[in-house]
Amino acid sequence: MSAQAVSGSGASGTPWRVVELRPLPRISGAAIISRDNKKLLAENVFVEIERGEAVLLPFQGGSTLRSWALSSDGRLAAAFVSGWRGERGTERWYGVSIADVANPGDLRTVELPESAVGLVMFNRANTHIAAVAFGATYIVNVASGKVERRLGIGDYRDFALSPDFGQYAVVQTRWPETDRQAKLSERGALQVVLFNTATGKEVRRYEPLQGRSSFRVMFSGDGTHLLMGECGVLELATGRFHEQPMGLAVCVYEPMVEGRYVLMRGEQASAVWDVKRGKVHALELPEVTTDEQRMVVEALSADGTTVVVNRYSAARGRENYVARLIRE
Repeated sequence: MSAQAVSGSGASGTPWRVVELRPLPRISGAAIISRDNKKLLAENVFVEIERGEAVLLPFQGGSTLRSWALSSDGRLAAAFVSGWRGERGTERWYGVSIADVANPGDLRTVELPESAVGLVMFNRANTHIAAVAFGATYIVNVASGKVERRLGIGDYRDFALSPDFGQYAVVQTRWPETDRQAKLSERGALQVVLFNTATGKEVRRYEPLQGRSSFRVMFSGDGTHLLMGECGVLELATGRFHEQPMGLAVCVYEPMVEGRYVLMRGEQASAVWDVKRGKVHALELPEVTTDEQRMVVEALSADGTTVVVNRYSAARGRENYVARLIRE
């Protein structure tokens, strides 16, 4: 076993060990692990981990799947899809496909009234799905398959819904040339604003994050933090901002474990960042046999005990494993 080399400004914590690797069926795309650690979804591939069996979900759109989500109970899967139709195949459509993983043939596709590219997610109760796009977000009722609401969120850099869909956050980019009401860095600043979903009223406006940029944002599973890709983590109750360690990037689509642990990735390594203590735990993975191979932790379970590992080699390409994570 060897710990991956991790560079960064955070203090080094005790390495955590990745053990008991078990092969998975070949998958592509980011994996999502169910809350009971028994299932995972990657694109249109649903896997029962213990059995090692894969089921292809017949999402419409095929190769144009944009994002996917698994309900917290692991019973439903959803994907943001698009395709072409019409006599000449020139009419583009967009929608959300919902599948019952126990009965993949039971598939429903809810079309959206306008073009959209973004993220699909279940709420905590699994009663609704949000299709989060640039400029607008649609709330879909899972039972009826109908669009219940359109949130017109404007031209913001990034947008995120809380797990219960009760609040949403937008990230605005402010520049000193156009915003003279605040002293801003020459590199600009990020402004996070929190809104009430039902009323559309502003709940809180946070201090600008000077000279920073972000790529994608996501609420933590308990709704207490905002994960900001390539930037850091914002505590919503206190407004305290934790800047990510250098050389690593916050994985915004992975769960924040126990309100403190965040999966991070660099060019050649993965690590877990303890936001509260400011420590970075390197992930100790099995030795690779040649320089042509590397192993990277790609997904983390909500309880922090299970990971998905991808192994790359020139001879075999990408191989997928599920493993146990031991915190020391």
